[in-house]
Amino acid sequence: MTTRMGTIQGYNGVAAVDWKHQIVVEAQAIVEVQEHHTPKPILDGISCHYQRVGIDEDILAK
Repeated sequence: MTTRMGTIQGYNGVAAVDWKHQIVVEAQAIVEVQEHHTPKPILDGISCHYQRVGIDEDILAK
């Protein structure tokens, strides 16, 4: 992040939320300025969490 004092390290937060229940199902903090690479890790995390707790084997197919 650029401030009046120079450049300092900042983070972007990316979260995926279950629209029906308003629960965060995946979240990550990233240090890059651009977020174009974040959908794949977020979607992989969602899939992993849903499989692990036995909700759905392939939630992304739905």
